[in-house]
Formats: sequence, C-alpha cells, structure tokens
Amino acid sequence: MSLRPKFKRLPSGDLRMIRREVPMLSTGSTLPALCQSPDVVEDQAVAAVRRFGGDVTSRQHILGQYIIQFGKYR
Repeated sequence: MSLRPKFKRLPSGDLRMIRREVPMLSTGSTLPALCQSPDVVEDQAVAAVRRFGGDVTSRQHILGQYIIQFGKYR
C-alpha cells in the first residue's frame, strides 16, 4: 500500500485529495474527551507508518498518518 497521498484535478483547476480506506486500529471505540498531546499523536503516526511498511524517515509518510483532532489540549 502506498502511503503517499494521491490527488486529482477538478474542472476548476483545484486539487482534491483522493480518499482511501485505511484499516482502523480498533472498531467501536469512543472518542476521547480531550485531545491527545502532540507527542502522542506523532508517536501513533510513526507506529502506523511502520505497520503499513512505510519509510519512518519520510515526513510526508508520517504527516499522512496523523489523526486530525478538533478541540483543546490542556
């Protein structure tokens, strides 16, 4: 599986990232009450890249596996 994002060009000329299905770590989990720390999110992204057989020295691979969080971090 390629970890590099893929894009398509819209008729307007804008780029849109093509969505791909990625197996989740666990199903049926509830969302955390608070956001996770940046270090935890990065550690999880690095672990996901390793699990998918990607290059952990590639910043693009790691950023592609970040979990986007909305909320506050204490």
